[in-house]
Parts: sequence; C-alpha cells; structure tokens
Amino acid sequence: MRRTVCWLAVLILAGLALGACSLRTGQQETTTLPAFDVLAQRIPAAVDNAFFFDFKPDDPAAQHWAAIRSRLEQNPQMQQGLENLLDRFRVEAYGLEAVIEGPAATALWDGTTVVLLPVLDEAAAWDRMVHNLGDAQAWEQETVEGRLIYHGRFWEAGNQPTHLAWTMDKDLLYLAYRPDSRSVDRLADLLELARGASLAALDSWEVLRQRLPDDPLAVVFVPVAELAGRPTPVPVNPPAAGDQPPSAALERHLEALALAFTPEDAGLRMDIQGVLDPDAGAEPALQALFKLPAVEAAGWDRLPANTALALLSHDAPAILPWFSGIFGLDLGPETPFGAAAGLDLQADLLGEGGPLMGPFALAVTPPLPAQPISQGLPALQALLASREVLPAQVERLAAALEGRGAVLDTADLTGMELRTQVGTQLSGYALSFGLDGGTLYMGSNPQIIEQAVVAGSEGSGLLSTAAFQAVLPQLPEGSFLLGYVSSQPLIELIQFNTDGEQDGPSAVVQFLDAFDAMGIGLRLESEPAGGAGPGRVEGVAYFLMEE
Repeated sequence: MRRTVCWLAVLILAGLALGACSLRTGQQETTTLPAFDVLAQRIPAAVDNAFFFDFKPDDPAAQHWAAIRSRLEQNPQMQQGLENLLDRFRVEAYGLEAVIEGPAATALWDGTTVVLLPVLDEAAAWDRMVHNLGDAQAWEQETVEGRLIYHGRFWEAGNQPTHLAWTMDKDLLYLAYRPDSRSVDRLADLLELARGASLAALDSWEVLRQRLPDDPLAVVFVPVAELAGRPTPVPVNPPAAGDQPPSAALERHLEALALAFTPEDAGLRMDIQGVLDPDAGAEPALQALFKLPAVEAAGWDRLPANTALALLSHDAPAILPWFSGIFGLDLGPETPFGAAAGLDLQADLLGEGGPLMGPFALAVTPPLPAQPISQGLPALQALLASREVLPAQVERLAAALEGRGAVLDTADLTGMELRTQVGTQLSGYALSFGLDGGTLYMGSNPQIIEQAVVAGSEGSGLLSTAAFQAVLPQLPEGSFLLGYVSSQPLIELIQFNTDGEQDGPSAVVQFLDAFDAMGIGLRLESEPAGGAGPGRVEGVAYFLMEE
C-alpha cells in the first residue's frame, strides 16, 4: 500500500513541477507547439529527455496558471519542486527574467544540461550575462567556428563544481553546463548540430507532437527506445521473460513518450501520448490490453463516497498483473491480508473461470472507526466489485475458502446473501462477499459492503461527489482503465498508517494536499484505427485544484 502511495506522489510531483514556469516567442504564434517545434530543431535527437516551457503564456492560460502556481507555492513540497525547475533553466540565478521571452527548452544530453532561451533584446542578454556574473566570475573566452563562447567554473550548493559555457546565436541564448570542463565542446557541438540529427527529425517526435494539444504550458519528451538501446550494466541475475510483468513488455515496445501540461480553470491537465513499435500487437502480454472495452463509470454507483483510491477496468487477470508491475503491488498468496483471510487472489479470483473476468472496480477507503489492527496489516478497508459473475463461481470461491479451514457465516443484506469469514475480526478484517444481480461484492469487512449498498440506494456514492464529477469529463472517452485519487481520504488513510512514526506531515501528505483529486484514464491501440503503422498509448491525468 505504501509503495502505491509513493508512486502516486512521484507522478503528482512530475506533473505539477513540470508546469512550474512559463517563456513566449518574439513573434506571436497562434499556438505554442510551433514554437516548441522550432526549438526541437536545435536540440540533438540523442537526448535523455527534453523539456519545453512557455514562460509567458497568453490569457486565459496565464490566469489559470497564476492561480495554480499561487496554490502550489503555498505547499512546501511543491514550492521546492518549482524552485528546482527554475534552477535548471538558470533564469533566476543569472538574473535573466527581463531579457528572455517565449517558449524555451532544456535537455539532458550526454551528461550535459543544455538550455535554449529566446531573448527579447540580444544586446541586453549579452550585457546581463557578461556583467551580472562577471563581477564575481572571471569569464574565459574562446572562439569556436567564428563564434565567441564564454565559459567559467562555478560552485553549486553542496560544493559541487559546474562548468558553464554560453553564447548567443539567432536570438537564442545557449547555455551548456556539466560537472567537468567539456561544456565548451558540448556547446560547440550543439551550435553545429545538423538538422537531420535534431529532435525534430525523429519520426516519433513528429507523431507525438501532432497528437498533443495546441497550447500546452509545457511538454516533456523521452526517447524511450533510444535510452533502452544504450549500454547498461548487466544484472547478475536477470529475470526470465516469464517472470517480467506486462508493464515491462509495454516499456519494451514503447518507442517514445510525450507529456503535455495545460493549466485550466479547475486544475492542471496532463496529456499522455506514447508511440508503440509495430511489433507491439504481436506481444502476448499486451494482446489482452489492446482488446479491452471502454470503462463505463456510471455503472459503479456503489463505490463509497470516502474512497481514497479507485480503479475501474475489465478483465482483472489481464489488468492486475500489469497494474501491479507499475505500482509494485504484491498479488501473491503470502501477502499479510491474504494470509489473514485465507484468500489466494490468483487461485480464487484470477484463475480460469474465476469471478473477475468481466468489468470490475476496486475501492480503497480509510479504516473504519476504531478498527483494530494487528499482524502488521495496513489500516484500511477495501471493496472489490465484479460484474457478469455466476452463482457457481461464488460457490467455488466459498468452497476454496472452506477447504483451507475458513468458517463462513451467512446473513441477509437487503436481499443479498452475505457470507463473512468467522474468527478473523480481531485482525481488523472479516472477509465478506455476496452476489447481487450478477455483481459480486467482496469486502475486507461486511460494513464496507453495507456502505456500498446504502450508497447505491441513496445515490450518495463516489460518483455523486463534486470532485469525481469534475474529474471524469476530463478523462479520455474509450479508456480501458480509470484511476481516481481523492486527496483528503487518502491523507486520512496515510495518517492512520504513519501515526507516531514521524513529526509533522509526511512528504506524501504535503504532495496530496496540493490538489483536491486526481484522475487518470488510459487506452492502448496496437495500430491506428483504419490503417497500418505504429501503435499508441494515450491518456490524460487531471489534477483537480478548485478554489
């Protein structure tokens, strides 16, 4: 559970921090992406990653971003993320705020951080760089291919040396810095970059930028296949192909990934686009994911309103191993909850003929009031709902539990025959399940199933909350997977599990406190509809930050 929360925090930090600042071109563009395209022509194709930012977006994006940034700067963790991103551009450190304008770019290239900053006034930029830093730094000068390059050595925080080289070319201020003195050589290579060796020449860049929104505040591009093809240390005991989760197969076929961040009046939108190689459709571990139907969220009105984490999809045997590989979840039978409940997730639920073959929803909530916790189990409650379940499948589940020595008590819950494992209540959990109209409800306690029944009858479940209603329309239609995070219930859940372990709010809690809710929708295609070619990963993550 704790690894899941940490993974989400990383995603949130990446999404929010990458929207930290904003630059504008000297010539007005109707959209931001063309300006990013121009910069991509000056960035090498062989980068580890490339970031593009619009430091001065036009209204209304500027107004939306100002409101979001103001909220983030009140959060210690988010404020630090913003400062770190600004530091990478060196704008504030070098006093360049007044002389730059327009979308800018930074990239990590062969151990060198390169920065391209459009300038409003070239003479002012020269003067600012020479004199603002020159008072404390004796710049060295070097002429390379007729261009004057300034360079010098600085000491960063923590007494880390940085070698900076800079020059001007075609209304762009170029910076290149790295720990050793090769920054001049790297800057010279950058200035002589051939068009065919640029990021803009990559097919994957052209494909992805066509799929992105027209006016993003920021774009991140990662050439995944290029990075995977570089030499890396060979693990001593590499996992066998059959031991790797489906998420590893997806990464293996992912050629490039792009993220675009757009501020809106109610939050920050992160568009996700990836290019899959032509062989992805033949990958056995991915074939089930390509065929999954779209999630119909409206049918899951029995999820409790205080749900902290929710996952909606189809075909759990295909989804959960893939999902567990991303989030680091353990689906084996020896998990603490599985051992306490006598439940083997793979054998009882995910195996052939199991009850989780159709549409399913998983909800995690904070613990019940005064819930006892023992045996090192996390303090939470969970509800699993699965449709298209037959009575015979439920009977097989009961028989499997009883075959391991479980004693099941039977009660009526508004017409549902609810079975509860007897003798496990002291652990804080009592595995319960029942079938209602073809839908299996399985919970970590009979009370959470009762909450689900009440939510459905009263229309008071998660789907009725204002935050869920605000996030859902932002997610792509046709998504095969929907994920949702409600910040305050998740903060409550985390605090139950960290009480007494530390002073003050944890970093994860501070991350979550920056937004009200988050949703993510994903879908995969082995090739574009109606034609041959590369497949795609497509999705949206939306960070709700209402007034």
